[in-house]
Amino acid sequence: MSSESWINRFEVKVKDLRDYLWALKNQSYHIIVAEQTVGSQQLDKFSFPRKIALFLGNEKTGIPSDIIPLLDTCLEIPQFGLTRSLNVHVAGPMFMWKFVKQHGRKPSVDLNEPSS
Repeated sequence: MSSESWINRFEVKVKDLRDYLWALKNQSYHIIVAEQTVGSQQLDKFSFPRKIALFLGNEKTGIPSDIIPLLDTCLEIPQFGLTRSLNVHVAGPMFMWKFVKQHGRKPSVDLNEPSS
């Protein structure tokens, strides 16, 4: 059995990202991205709003820089030593675990996959 049946997730193509973010904002989503920026907050100290959309960037290039101003919160995972990033398949579950720890397992909303 795979967890894919229980997690509402999908890929948004870069060309559609700006429009998709605006659509979510119009539905009162708090847009959170896993990204290291000058103003990013630490994941371990962050209190998640209930209605969020979490974005994970490309493994090599992260989130496009022109998208950053549209986001509500940039979060990073505290790290020690020389490591400055984690793979998406590692970081994503850490964000999801933190959200579930704060809010429980029951989903509050159902995101719609963007139309092609």
